[in-house]
Amino acid sequence: MKIRAIPFVQHGITMYNAVMSATQITSNYKVDVWHPSNPDGYQRAISFPRAKKFGQFASTEISPPAILVNIRNEDKDNVSYVSGQLEIPDDVPIWLVDGQHRAAGLAELVESAAEKYGNLQFPVVIMMGEQIYDEAKQFVIVNNSQKRVRTDLGERFLQKQAKIEGTEKMLQKGIRNIEWIPTAIDVVDSLNTTSGGVWHNLIRLPNEPKG
Repeated sequence: MKIRAIPFVQHGITMYNAVMSATQITSNYKVDVWHPSNPDGYQRAISFPRAKKFGQFASTEISPPAILVNIRNEDKDNVSYVSGQLEIPDDVPIWLVDGQHRAAGLAELVESAAEKYGNLQFPVVIMMGEQIYDEAKQFVIVNNSQKRVRTDLGERFLQKQAKIEGTEKMLQKGIRNIEWIPTAIDVVDSLNTTSGGVWHNLIRLPNEPKG
């Protein structure tokens, strides 16, 4: 897959402002959804009504905000940039950091009428070579600062990272509320798992159904 892109650098990290069609966005993306079998995930399970609503919106209205994605470190050397174009091999996954509902809505739209909607163009910011920790951090930053979306999965990932790196180091990186988030999650998990406690198995964890 070849896409038009312009490189830019922040704090020594190269990223790309790119343009992708709806077909390109939906052809090879992945979302790191948290699940007991994938405890390192940081995203919530998709809400299909919300995704469908975006697809309906995008069928008639413009959507200027950029989707944020990442080519992870293990794959970045397989991506090349020549003459204003990024070439991403088909076997290199594009990890969605922010925009999974937009991508899912576009997938449904393309499936319904590829000839009509497949070439719709959307702005995409591509991070290059970032780790899953950096994805989770950006997910929390975007959703805490720009729109109110639950970020409990990203915070669970930051909790693990705080135990590895230390709270002080993460504070220096500008991670807000990291002083109390790991403790709060530990308390919630303890309440939920302690046999005989009044909250035992009664706390709804991320991606668990209501009720």
